[in-house]
Amino acid sequence: MTGGNGGRGGLGGTANGSHGVGGGAIVGSNLSIILGSNSNVSGGLNGSGTVRANAITFTGGTNALTLNSSTTLRGDIEVAGSLVLDSPTDVTLSNVIKGSASVSKIGTSVLTLTGANTYTGGTMVEAGTLRWDRFSRGPVQSTAYTVNGGTLDLGSHDLTASSFSGTGGTVALGSGRLTVDQSINTSYAGVISGTGDLMKTGSGTLTLSGAHTYSGVTAVYGGRLEVNGSLANAVIVSGGELGGTGTVGQTIISGGTLAPGNPIGTLNVNGVLRLDSRSTYAVEVSSSDASRVNVSASAHLDGGKVSARFAPGTYVSKQYTILQSSGGIYGQFVSETDTNLPAGFKAALSYGFHDVYLNLTLAMAPPPGTSFSSNQSGVANAVASYFDSNGSIPLELGGLTPAGLTHAAGEPATGTQIATSGAMTQFMGTLVDASPEGRGVSIAPAPGSFASYAAYGSGKAASSKAVDLPTRKLALTADPDAWRWSVWGSGFGAAQFTGADASAGTAANTNRVYGAAVGADYRLTPSTVAGFALAGGATSFNTYGLGSGKSDLFQAGLFLRQHFGQGYLSAALAYGWQDVTTDRSVGGDRLEAKFDVNSWSGRLEAGHRFALGPTALTPYAAAQFTMIALPNYAETAPAGTSLFALSYASRDVTSTRSELGLRADASFSLVGLPLALRGALAWVHNFDTATTAIASFQSLPGATFLVSGAALDRNALRTSATAELDLRNGLSIAATFDGEFGENSRSLGGKGAIRYRW
Repeated sequence: MTGGNGGRGGLGGTANGSHGVGGGAIVGSNLSIILGSNSNVSGGLNGSGTVRANAITFTGGTNALTLNSSTTLRGDIEVAGSLVLDSPTDVTLSNVIKGSASVSKIGTSVLTLTGANTYTGGTMVEAGTLRWDRFSRGPVQSTAYTVNGGTLDLGSHDLTASSFSGTGGTVALGSGRLTVDQSINTSYAGVISGTGDLMKTGSGTLTLSGAHTYSGVTAVYGGRLEVNGSLANAVIVSGGELGGTGTVGQTIISGGTLAPGNPIGTLNVNGVLRLDSRSTYAVEVSSSDASRVNVSASAHLDGGKVSARFAPGTYVSKQYTILQSSGGIYGQFVSETDTNLPAGFKAALSYGFHDVYLNLTLAMAPPPGTSFSSNQSGVANAVASYFDSNGSIPLELGGLTPAGLTHAAGEPATGTQIATSGAMTQFMGTLVDASPEGRGVSIAPAPGSFASYAAYGSGKAASSKAVDLPTRKLALTADPDAWRWSVWGSGFGAAQFTGADASAGTAANTNRVYGAAVGADYRLTPSTVAGFALAGGATSFNTYGLGSGKSDLFQAGLFLRQHFGQGYLSAALAYGWQDVTTDRSVGGDRLEAKFDVNSWSGRLEAGHRFALGPTALTPYAAAQFTMIALPNYAETAPAGTSLFALSYASRDVTSTRSELGLRADASFSLVGLPLALRGALAWVHNFDTATTAIASFQSLPGATFLVSGAALDRNALRTSATAELDLRNGLSIAATFDGEFGENSRSLGGKGAIRYRW
């Protein structure tokens, strides 16, 4: 098949006319051409017989050309689109392939190209062999090459590829050099063989995963060469980067970067490793591992720097091995820099004979110019100690900020002690305040309470005015008309506020108590009274911004009071039980605890009443203790995780206090009924003001610390005012308001009571 020849140009006045162009033998798109034995395809000659037209012109689309060893082609092959070449037997094609198309080789035969090809669409080998004769012009330069199967035989020619990729097959270098100068990222999973070299340039990444056997040098001058298979030869990195998880030969990093892994993994060097002063050793660090290099011979560190990049994670380890050398480590890096190092940690390098380590130190620190509070320090030290002992820690705990340390400390647990102490003190006041005029129950929840009043007068010493005053009616004498039994009930409520302490890091605390109490008294002798009481109610507390708690409350107690003329001595003992629930949030986690608290309290009081007509003054002194038995308990997480959940150790907490005060009382008539007004003022001294708990992180066994809560004032002023109206026939009602005021805490309370005597 031959294209038509062009006509010869005619003669002009001064020159020959243009000759006609010869015609192509085959022209078309999406063609599939099979040339059999002795096929002859020729492009036509121009009019002068000196220029031959294309033998075949593929004008576009997907095209296929099957050649035969005896096929004769005269003229070039021009392709637009793509061209697939095949042959049943080995074929040498000397014709020029040109155009913008890509060329693919399929089939099992060997196709040898000897023409000066110029096609620009890239070369692909799927099967068989595509080769260039060593005496030919060689492969097309600066285009893409893909080898998925078969063999790409360079015939010892040098090749510069604008990209190189493939899923298999072989690239036979011979003694040539393959330069991959690409700006994109590609991978090749076949084998590169021969005695030639591989050079990586350009900004892209080339990933090699095959077992390569070429024996020349591998040089990385740009981008990244990632070896996930094996290279038997030496590697030089200058300006580029070497990484991966495979094996390479002797390696020299000179002004380049060694970055093992992809990103986390181990790169093996089968030989000597040397990093010069301009080199960078880049490691990726995860929660539990770091990329590293294992060297079969010696590793020479002639300066250079380590660049560590920390990936997001949930845990951080204390020490990472980043370089191992069977032949020993010689020299050191000169610096280490970090990227994304978690807050609160510091990184540093250390060296063994065979290893280089990246060590992390947990060094939580407050902002410049400030310091940690005692609660913050307790948590920080516990977390750091766990990290030092165990070698890893959850990142959220290790990276706590000062505010995070405050929330993690679990301070709301101490609110239970304040609420329990206040509730027991209130109940003790109810027990011992057993004056014949009625029960002025002190209910403020701060520790301590005003107690009983000494008896009002006695017998004839009482006022003889016409008004029937209680001081006369109820005098403690042997009068057979005096009451023997008394029952009473009251409702109460109170609140206490304790301020924050910046140095201790404690938050302000508010606690409340409310409920009802009932009791009975019995006069054993004219000067001896015994009684009991039961109470039920609830408490609540709030540690500002950190959490809260509440409890149901039950109390029971006994008291005994003995009069000695105008003096008295009283004693009381009480028991309390609470069903406590605490609730707090740390980050997105909600933490809750439920537990029971048992408490005991005792009080001893003595005083003497001095009558001044219708009024009287009673100086008194009292001592009181409260013991709170706190159980072991642990928080759970109704929402979120239990990473910050704490467990608390059992403790017996005892607090003592003293009171030294003065009471005053006076009697009046209100609409013909006896009215008693009573007031008190006292100095309260608390011997035990601290409220603390021993906490441990459940996620960090052994990370235990002491957390402090809002502390009571050591000294406070206590006041009380009571009005009691005798309704006659043994019935009376009373109202009480009282409070306690210190430098950093205050409490206010009130209650109403009704009493019946017979």
